[in-house]
Amino acid sequence: MAAHIGHMSVVPNSELCPCGNRGCFKAYGSGTAFTKRARACAIVSEETTFGKSGSPVHSRDVFAAGRSGDVLANRLIDEEAEILGWGFVSLVQIFSRDVVIMGGGLSHEFDRLRPGIQDYIARWAMPAFKDLTVVRAALGQNSGLVGAAALAFLADRPQESASALAARR
Repeated sequence: MAAHIGHMSVVPNSELCPCGNRGCFKAYGSGTAFTKRARACAIVSEETTFGKSGSPVHSRDVFAAGRSGDVLANRLIDEEAEILGWGFVSLVQIFSRDVVIMGGGLSHEFDRLRPGIQDYIARWAMPAFKDLTVVRAALGQNSGLVGAAALAFLADRPQESASALAARR
């Protein structure tokens, strides 16, 4: 059960996460959290066009509105990039990596989020990590699913020693 980074508490006693804890990174830096914030803001905002037709708002609607110049949509997108940036800065300062690979549904809009993420990293990461590169997962939102399937596949196979593998070559 290691490395559930979405469930590290980043804002104690705040937003309720689906896991039951409060303040998890996932409660802020995820497609679900982004959509929830967008829906709440769209209801009360007069500076937006999304969410006014009565149909449910999805993250793709917010990004489409942002591409059309919608003020609220672009503000929400910039906030999400910053939230992802502070989560990634925390991770890299724990794990000391050169690259963070972003998957999940929001990774479909990686090109729009990336500049804000990189800007946050450049401002707030410790000097040794300011050059951190963030890239989109090649499998997008299916990365976790494929990784889990690979682990299940490998768990069913008997472990071979290095010498046995070398002998087969």
